[in-house]
Amino acid sequence: MDRRDFLKSLLLASCAGVIGMPQSGFTSEEAPRPKHAKVPPLPWGYKELDPDEALRRGHLGYMVGE
Repeated sequence: MDRRDFLKSLLLASCAGVIGMPQSGFTSEEAPRPKHAKVPPLPWGYKELDPDEALRRGHLGYMVGE
């Protein structure tokens, strides 16, 4: 297969893809969007974080992972 045959087959394949695309359902009307349900509240409360404790735990966890 030379370069000319390769380019010809590539062009034919891409044209077939473009011509076949409207029949594949991409151009049909939009599907109805689902209605969103209300988000339930979280089952846990917010707890204030200590930045120094988070730093210490993160550093120790990183060292263990090595």
